[in-house]
Amino acid sequence: MKSMTGFGQSSFCHDELEVAVEASSVNKRHLESVASVPREWQSLERKLVEAARRQVKRGRLRIQVRVEQADLDESSLNWSEEALASDLDRLSAFASKRNIDFEPDARALTQLATARRTERKLPPAGEVEQALLEATEKAMAGLVEMRQQEGRKLAEDLLDRIKILEELTTQAENSAEGSAKEWREKLLERLRKADLDLDPEDERVLKEVALFADKADVSEEITRLRSHFEQFRSTLQSEEAIGRKLEFLTQEMSRELNTLCSKSARSETTRLGLEARNEIEKIREQVLNVE
Repeated sequence: MKSMTGFGQSSFCHDELEVAVEASSVNKRHLESVASVPREWQSLERKLVEAARRQVKRGRLRIQVRVEQADLDESSLNWSEEALASDLDRLSAFASKRNIDFEPDARALTQLATARRTERKLPPAGEVEQALLEATEKAMAGLVEMRQQEGRKLAEDLLDRIKILEELTTQAENSAEGSAKEWREKLLERLRKADLDLDPEDERVLKEVALFADKADVSEEITRLRSHFEQFRSTLQSEEAIGRKLEFLTQEMSRELNTLCSKSARSETTRLGLEARNEIEKIREQVLNVE
């Protein structure tokens, strides 16, 4: 089982360029992927996204490519004297028109020359394609590993909560036992206090007791809950993307508990059902992180 949160990175050098690739993912109901690459390499964007999507099934996936140039020393600045002279002439003419004194010093010349430094351009996309794809694969491997590690932690937490739900379900089942008989005794007591002398075996009394027993019977809900618990456990062992199935099972468990609480004839059974619903909400929050 994997979570949908992960991060991985890789890098490589090409000439005097350092290229870094970062892969990150967060929760998303479906798979959504985007890539951010330098403008000169945008033709590779689709290939990077396709390579990344092969390793994940759900989540918002982002691939970011950054390029950093090595620091250049003074000998590699490649100043253009002609361009520098032209800039000085234009600045002098501009200042003269506005009656501004223009006497450039060494500092101004250095700043102007540095600004005129020939900028390095990125190599063609074809030159870095293979290395960039390999770096993307490595970054995605790191992302998947993190998702697996977090997935194992999530699975442990979910199994613990399912165990709690099973215990609460058993307690609720025991609490609900005998409620029909108890209600029958209370009904007969109310009839006696109302001076209504009815035979306990009277058809009308038996009908009321039968209706109540049917309404208060939570055995079906208990059976379905236990079935859902077993399916939940089994699903956690799968190597496939299981988040959507876990969401469905969580929804079904919540629905059964809602019905159990509404049918409950005893406050203790209702309390146990509500406590179980609180655990379901915690499970729901965790399941939203599962791939």
